Amino acid sequence: MSLRKQVIVVTLVFVLFLASISACAQSASSNRGQETEPSQTTGATESSRQDEISAMKADLEKMRALLNQLRTNAGFAAQVTTPLYHQFELDNQMWELLLNQMQRHLEAMERAGKTLK
Repeated sequence: MSLRKQVIVVTLVFVLFLASISACAQSASSNRGQETEPSQTTGATESSRQDEISAMKADLEKMRALLNQLRTNAGFAAQVTTPLYHQFELDNQMWELLLNQMQRHLEAMERAGKTLK
């Protein structure tokens, strides 16, 4: 094995070692942060859940507006038989699927929040 390959292997092993140490340290610190009283955890969790739901609703609204702009821009394409127009159609379909999935996830989060109360 050449010296260059040995240096690369040693460097990769060292980077992986540092990454594993970092992951362990983060895991340990997050576990220490979880050692709170149950009443504090429940209140914080509910507040966090509501914040997440509100943020996701706002994101969905913005993303739907952007998707409508994308559709409008695609309508200005001169020829509907070009690969560019077809790409616009594919992008629109993909974003619509993603937004529908996010909407379902948001509704599931809201239902889960109601059952916990």
